[in-house]
Amino acid sequence: MIEDAVRHSTLVVREGSPLKIVPIPHLIALKLYAGGHKSKADIIELLVRNPDLDLDEVRTVCARYLVAGIDELIAESGSV
Repeated sequence: MIEDAVRHSTLVVREGSPLKIVPIPHLIALKLYAGGHKSKADIIELLVRNPDLDLDEVRTVCARYLVAGIDELIAESGSV
C-alpha cells in the first residue's frame, strides 16, 4: 500500500527534495487502514477541506487495499 502511494506521488515538497506528497485518495486509505478516532477525524477533515475530491477514486483506492468504512466517513463529512 505504501509503495503504491509513493509511486503515485507526483508532487514534491520542493525541487530536488526526495520527499514526495502522497495523493489524497492514498492518504485516506492509509489513514483508514491505521484506524482509530484520530485517523477517522483526519479523513473527515480531508473530505471537508477538499470538496472537489473525486470520491469514486477514493472509494476505488480504499477497495483496492480492502479497507472498509469509507462510505460512512464520506456520509459523516457531508461530502455525499
